[in-house]
Amino acid sequence: MRHISTAVGAAALLAASLATPAGAATPRDTLVIAWNLDNLYTFDPAQIGETTTDEIMNSVCDPLILQSYDKSADLIPGIAESWSISEDGKQWTFKIRKGLKHSPSGNQLTAKDAEWSMRRVVQLNLNSANIITKWGITKDNVEQAIQAKDNDTLVVTFDKGYPQSLIGPVVFSGRAAFVLDSVEAMKHEVNNDKANKWLGSNTACVGGYRLRSWAANDTVVLERNDNYWRGQPKMRRVIIRHVPESAAQRLQLEKGDIDMGRVLNGNDLTGIEGGKAAKVVRTPRTQFYYITFNMQDPILSKPKVRQAIKYLVDYEGLEKTVMKYEGRARQSLVPMGAFGALSYEEGKPFKLDLDKAKQLLAEAGHPNGFEKEWIVGNAFPYPDLAQHIQANAAKVGIKLNVVTMAYGQVVARHRARNFDMTMSAYYITVPDADGFVEQMAFNPDNSAEAKGNAQYPTWRASFFDPYYNEMREKLLFEKDVKKREEAYKELQRRHMQDGPFAYLFQTYRVMGLSNVVKDFKVNEDRVWYATFTK
Repeated sequence: MRHISTAVGAAALLAASLATPAGAATPRDTLVIAWNLDNLYTFDPAQIGETTTDEIMNSVCDPLILQSYDKSADLIPGIAESWSISEDGKQWTFKIRKGLKHSPSGNQLTAKDAEWSMRRVVQLNLNSANIITKWGITKDNVEQAIQAKDNDTLVVTFDKGYPQSLIGPVVFSGRAAFVLDSVEAMKHEVNNDKANKWLGSNTACVGGYRLRSWAANDTVVLERNDNYWRGQPKMRRVIIRHVPESAAQRLQLEKGDIDMGRVLNGNDLTGIEGGKAAKVVRTPRTQFYYITFNMQDPILSKPKVRQAIKYLVDYEGLEKTVMKYEGRARQSLVPMGAFGALSYEEGKPFKLDLDKAKQLLAEAGHPNGFEKEWIVGNAFPYPDLAQHIQANAAKVGIKLNVVTMAYGQVVARHRARNFDMTMSAYYITVPDADGFVEQMAFNPDNSAEAKGNAQYPTWRASFFDPYYNEMREKLLFEKDVKKREEAYKELQRRHMQDGPFAYLFQTYRVMGLSNVVKDFKVNEDRVWYATFTK
């Protein structure tokens, strides 16, 4: 289904006004980005869950607490000008910044908006719900747990005194804490959906930009908020075009048709570095590419089969070629840079070894291999990695039928548990082992009916092991830092052998950036559109 915002007429006029002949520079007041937009299906903060939409919305809606422009771990006041935490760590009290007005309505922002926004995330129980519900706030207690005491004060009460180093960045500095315009949104409520349908293609909040228009698999247009409280963004507009092909992005970047390319393979990045029109910008991320095995499958559910597949990857060779700019080998669920991570060397125990793979297959009862379907995205680097592994799998008798499709379709089938094997990217913003254990090892409810858990990769894989649930709960409250760190390392060693995933590479955010762009800010987690200048 093709989604077009209510401003489609304006978008058509805008696109026409911004059309430029081949080789012409982009407008000086406009940032033009080429990206793969096929997984963008909603702008509702309660429902989004993909990297692309999350990045866009962090330039549109501000949360209660902001990350600094330079480092994701540094938290600074956002919609809340200050906050305090009770001695037992259960209660967070926020003082809402005065004088803020929602865009585009002009309605005054109050604590009532914050209350409504965070409650609806829990009540709708969509992709973002577990950001809050995993800390003990549920549909049953949300009205007591999240309360606006007056127009300037929001109080959030948890069932336990969870670590502040996790609650701050996880709950309050991302999309679950975006403060929406409740007055405007509720004008568009349909069948008690809390404006979910309307917010799918409209924005109503405080931020550097607002959504001007969106045509699915085509273009997103953001319009500057001239009265943004952090200062007026330099770029009047941000235009994001759907250009999933690396070669096309490179050509447009070198001709000056775009300012930034976001899906570029190693060959094209090498070409860009050798030219004069643009440069390559890399930022380390706590994200990885990984394979998911469906634990409902009688063959893939065997640990030795999954281990065998891990020996079919030439990690070092790919690191020097296909993944030269994109990432470095990493086979543990906790990436480098996060608390509790294994060392670089210990975090990659597997290597290309066909004889070892054959041995493990024989021990698992499949000496002659097997046949499975493997669904992957059609944009770089998914086909490249899949073809490499497919070729090595054939050498040990495994026939992997690789099916490429739009990444959004991969995500949908992944979340529906409708796959044998998938390949995905996953990122978590908190630089602490718990953030990764909680998503990639812990599973609160593995039942088929618990579809609200589809944001958990473990649920998608139908993977449940009481050991990981118990360890996650225990280590979350462990006061001895050294003991906590060592326990996470032991958990990773076990997970690399029996977990439902094959981690491949920890990623860099890679951008081809035109030399006309003079200033910008990015950190490990976000790209801040409001900081770009030409």
